[in-house]
Amino acid sequence: MSAIQRSGESKSRVRSGFATGSFAFVITASVQFGLNQRRSKRGSRGQYMVWWHWLVIGFFLAAAELVTPGSFYMLFLGLAGLIVGAIIGIGVPMDTWIQVVVFCVISFGMLTLFRWKVQKRLMRRPASADLTQVPEMTGEIAIPLEDIEVHAVGKVELRGTSWTARPTVEAVRKGQRCRVVRVEGLTLYIRAE
Repeated sequence: MSAIQRSGESKSRVRSGFATGSFAFVITASVQFGLNQRRSKRGSRGQYMVWWHWLVIGFFLAAAELVTPGSFYMLFLGLAGLIVGAIIGIGVPMDTWIQVVVFCVISFGMLTLFRWKVQKRLMRRPASADLTQVPEMTGEIAIPLEDIEVHAVGKVELRGTSWTARPTVEAVRKGQRCRVVRVEGLTLYIRAE
């Protein structure tokens, strides 16, 4: 196995290790935080987490999504915690280990089924956010701050700000009036007047 293959493999392990480590931390913290001894009418039934513990964990994880950079992992972990809290809240008796297994299954299922859909929908740009064409600047007058040869890059002043510019047809000289033909990103394409 080559060093490049090992490098790519270790990077994927790191990425999956981060998600797995975060997942394991959430489960461990939730179990330690919420363990509670309670008795049912039939006697001792083992360790339980109270339903509202799951709701608190769910809200905390969903709120933690606000500080993570658009990964949408915490959102689905939080929703799974809220679902487990609701299931226990309506009276379904479960030991803590069953609750954790249900939490893991719901989390994994929602991450697998819905994460990419949510990420795809929220990450795409609306059509109105096209930054390659700025019609307000097209046709305005720009003044070169230096001599710029054809297809070279230079600086021009427009609206009191320095812009990167490229002449389209012929070279322009410093101080010569130029008209903006089109805008691509932060580059103005100009021609001499």
